[in-house]
Amino acid sequence: MSAQQSTSRQFRLNGNANVHGVVYDFETGEAVRMAAIQLYALPDTVSVHGTTSNSEGSFTISNLPVGNYQLRFSFLGYATLDTTFTVARRDRDINLGRIMLRSNAIMLKEAVVEAELPEMQVVDDTIMYNAAAFRIPEGAVLEELIKKLPGVILEDDGTLTVNGKTVTRIMVDGKEWFGTDKQMALKNLPVEMVDKVKTYERKSDLARVTGIDDGEEETVMDLQVKPNMRKGWISNVDLAAGAPVGQNDYGDWVKTLYSGRLTINRFENDQQYSLTANHGNAGGGGGGGGGGGQGGGGGGGGGAGNGLSYSTQAGLNFAKNIGTAYRGRRNEYPLEIGGNVRYNGSNSQSKSETESERFMTNTTSQSFSNSYSNSSRHSGGVNSEFRIEWRPDTTIDIIFRPTISFSSSGNGSGRESATFSHDPHLYMDDILGEYRTRGSLMDSIGVNSQISSSESDSRQFQFGAQLQFNKRLNYNGRNITATLNYNYSNSSGNNYTKTDQTYYQDHSRDTIMNRYNKSPSVNRSVNTRLMWSEPLIVDRTKGVASYLQVSYQFQYRFQDQDRGTYQFPSALYPDWQNNWELPDPNQMDLYLKDSLSTYQTYENFDHTIDVQLRRTSNNSNLNFGISLHPQHSLMKYDHMGVHADTARTVFNWNPTANFRYRFTRQKSLNFTYRGSSSQPSMTDLLDIRDNSNPLNITIGNPGLEPTFNNNLSIQYQTNIQEKMRSYNFNVSVGNTLRSISNKTTYDEATGVTTSQRVNMEGFWSNWNANGNFTFNSQFGQSSSNRLTVTSQTQGSFRHQEGYMRSREMTVGGSQISTTETTTVSERLTLRYSHEWLEISLQGNVSYNHSRNNLQSNGNLDTWNFNYGPNIQLIFSNWHNFRISSNMNMRQRRGYSSADYNTDEFIWNVSAQISLFKRNAGTFSIQWNDILNQESNISRNVSTTGRSDSRNNTIHSYFMAHFIYRLNVFGNREARQNMRNAGRMGMPGGMGGGGGFGGGGGRGGGGFGGGGGFGGGGGFGGGGGGGFGGR
Repeated sequence: MSAQQSTSRQFRLNGNANVHGVVYDFETGEAVRMAAIQLYALPDTVSVHGTTSNSEGSFTISNLPVGNYQLRFSFLGYATLDTTFTVARRDRDINLGRIMLRSNAIMLKEAVVEAELPEMQVVDDTIMYNAAAFRIPEGAVLEELIKKLPGVILEDDGTLTVNGKTVTRIMVDGKEWFGTDKQMALKNLPVEMVDKVKTYERKSDLARVTGIDDGEEETVMDLQVKPNMRKGWISNVDLAAGAPVGQNDYGDWVKTLYSGRLTINRFENDQQYSLTANHGNAGGGGGGGGGGGQGGGGGGGGGAGNGLSYSTQAGLNFAKNIGTAYRGRRNEYPLEIGGNVRYNGSNSQSKSETESERFMTNTTSQSFSNSYSNSSRHSGGVNSEFRIEWRPDTTIDIIFRPTISFSSSGNGSGRESATFSHDPHLYMDDILGEYRTRGSLMDSIGVNSQISSSESDSRQFQFGAQLQFNKRLNYNGRNITATLNYNYSNSSGNNYTKTDQTYYQDHSRDTIMNRYNKSPSVNRSVNTRLMWSEPLIVDRTKGVASYLQVSYQFQYRFQDQDRGTYQFPSALYPDWQNNWELPDPNQMDLYLKDSLSTYQTYENFDHTIDVQLRRTSNNSNLNFGISLHPQHSLMKYDHMGVHADTARTVFNWNPTANFRYRFTRQKSLNFTYRGSSSQPSMTDLLDIRDNSNPLNITIGNPGLEPTFNNNLSIQYQTNIQEKMRSYNFNVSVGNTLRSISNKTTYDEATGVTTSQRVNMEGFWSNWNANGNFTFNSQFGQSSSNRLTVTSQTQGSFRHQEGYMRSREMTVGGSQISTTETTTVSERLTLRYSHEWLEISLQGNVSYNHSRNNLQSNGNLDTWNFNYGPNIQLIFSNWHNFRISSNMNMRQRRGYSSADYNTDEFIWNVSAQISLFKRNAGTFSIQWNDILNQESNISRNVSTTGRSDSRNNTIHSYFMAHFIYRLNVFGNREARQNMRNAGRMGMPGGMGGGGGFGGGGGRGGGGFGGGGGFGGGGGFGGGGGGGFGGR
């Protein structure tokens, strides 16, 4: 023993050789940071040096003399790994390459894990789904896979959440793919190329380079391409045609449904190229390859939104690494470039009916309103984003991100509404169809009615650029960083409105107004930041390190808006809505209304001093800091012929803290606190009275103060790999200090609402709490005989306050209106998979409980039930034939109108068969909502009232799909797998129907408009000669 100690004392690292490598997780392929690395001299195994892997998993040991050595790698949750190497006399650089650590749990259960393919795994903060564990139709796009992932919810409006967290972008092999446009990936990427789907909190460019958290992380979904498909071409062509079945909200206007999609992907080692294009009026311009998703009843045509949309998408995305990766630094190349260019266009039409009730003060008055609107819209835009990262050496990192976009849109709408002092359902069945013929009744309970028409158009140009420079001064974490951001936008718009207003209690106020607004706007901002990161303590033998980060940031923002309003006499323009023709330009100034026009400029000077402290160890990370924000604002505006200048200086401070404790690689606990301040909007600060809508008058408030938001969240997740079971628990609490709410005054005689934005006092004036619990477990020894149970429980509570006053109140001022809303939902799925059968039972129940202190009518309780089975039969030996049926019962209770309290039985059926050699072709048919019972109803509750809405859409329809896949891969193994798949049949499943696109709007002219690309009579339109037209 003494001899060994003596040898250790005499050993010196005074040689000429350096040894380096990168430590990886054998199962996930991700870098293992802070792994303990111990160096021993052989043959006596004398410990001579110790270190840890850095954030990229790499390590370097320098100045090794000639001799034989052993390296021991260890980390919590992994089996210890030993490796030996020799340093010869001429050796100067020894690369040990990839060091693969295996999990202890996997080693103990290796035979079982190899037999099973778990649907989900958790490693650190990453949730990983194995795509092959889910049966997806051949030729299906990513959207169909996403709908089946445990804990993942894809909302009708396209919002994507994982365990309650909103996903902001989808990536491919760690590379950005069409920026934040998730729909490009969901609607176009073929599932067959996906090996794993990983979700995690992605740090900002700054945090990834410096290793210090700046609080700008985002939740991303990262698709891992199958290894044998990373060198070759993946292309899909998807064509579909169909028609509505039975009665629908559009009558005979829509007779043909169609979609076309082309996707070409090129992968080759460090390169990615993707070309996508789709067009159609089914499923938002694409339809679902091989049928829509299973689950939740599949969803009818309106499942993707409100209304019917002819949409067009096209885009090109690329990513390329140039040069050879730096030794010991995975995925760090001298030059990385990437970006995308995409076009989005749509031509849509929508209709909606709304019933609402205003929460009044404790008086005998009541307020109900009913409205109907019909709108059309066309829009088109080109967006581009690029990213260039240059590393001249291993110490310098430069990132440049330019963006540029151009868009235009047009909108036309008509709206009719009526307001009553009593519940109109007590007197009329068809309220909007009867009220105009019930004169005496309206003189009794009628307050006002409004018929309006409008048309608008807009154009916008945007440019932005971000430049970041980082210099690594040593390998212990000392960095200096500088950033520069610039953004510019220029927009213009025109708005034409005609309003016919009737007041039943005072007809002398009846008016007809013809108004025109023009609204040019210019915005620009400059942001610069300088940051220093300093290592305080770095003890690699213990795996402990502490860092200090100090930064200063300056931001300048400028905004210039011009809102000129012109009003034309109804006697001179009685039918103005027929052509929206403006007077001679030389006479326009005669109709300019200074009392309605506003010209304003806004300048903001922001300074930010930020101090952050970070401490890391083998099993924990701690970050906390504080930001100081002195801000100075200048505002100039002209209104009603009065010119005014205002200035304001405020001081804000924002604390942040985060603590993450890792029990094992599969179990962790995370605490996060964030404080943030925000300024009132420019419009809210203007001291103007805006009566452009005579029934809803708003008043600005220059005295508004900034708000401060607090948010505390806790997350616990664990994955029991040997039992294939996982738990995920999230809870968050947030409040807003000096929250901005409405001070509302309601005139019972006229139905006019006057509101002003004000700050609410009190710590609990506006606060909320949210919770999410997800449980997933699998039973069975293989994916061909498995039962999966998934449960997701969500709950939320929100407390909102505002001021409410009624004109008939003769004593006292405004009263505080408090609305408390509680929402609880449970989603349970049982899925059994066999070689030739897949059965799933799904149930979803949500309960909404609302209470208002001023009006008992504001006490609302609504229930939504959704449950039913999905059955899929698979005949792999006969052209991979599949047939599926999904049935879903939807029930609603507690809505104000009996028409909204419905029982809907949604039944979807689909069938699919594979064709050609290696199943290269797929033909499928689907019939959604066979019984034609689906509707589109929603409820919204605020401090001032509630509203129930129903929107039009096409639910019942028949579609036929043909998909052809042409895949060419550069390695022999991939081609052989493709041939084997063709003989054996790929696992997959049928889906229910996708939804039809949403959004209102007019297609009158313009790119993608009524006569343009994708409009009526155009490519694929409802008129003659179009693809899929009559």
